[in-house]
Amino acid sequence: HGAGRGLGLALVRQAAHRSGGTVALERGADGGAEFTVRLPLTAGARA
Repeated sequence: HGAGRGLGLALVRQAAHRSGGTVALERGADGGAEFTVRLPLTAGARA
């Protein structure tokens, strides 16, 4: 995996916030990172 420009994460964050959601970051001891995206469910929404 090569280094990116970070644009993808910025787009995900913007989309999540527009939907009333959040994006969380957890850094690992090995230098990696884990991102969690949470989006609200609305009444009548289907998966």
